[in-house]
Amino acid sequence: MVAPTARGLGLGRRLLTELEARAAASGSDAIRLETNGTLIEAIAMYRSCGYREVPAFNDEPYAQLWLEKRLDGLSRAAAGEGRDGPDGRRRRAPTPGRR
Repeated sequence: MVAPTARGLGLGRRLLTELEARAAASGSDAIRLETNGTLIEAIAMYRSCGYREVPAFNDEPYAQLWLEKRLDGLSRAAAGEGRDGPDGRRRRAPTPGRR
């Protein structure tokens, strides 16, 4: 559950991007998740991030949709690494001549 004041800020997408970056960095070749069909906004986000429907891979009683995203060839930069610092703030590209 996300607090109403936090909705629409892109936090879900940022968390998903970080998860993908960590999975790719650790050598995973795919991410799988299951969700309930009533979570329309979450499903739309997963699909817009490249997740595709796959056959059920568990017997979770509340799951109605199983999704997977292949990470093959996903660079760490494309997965989101290097864009945000550990505090979640955007990192700036280094300015030439400055340290």
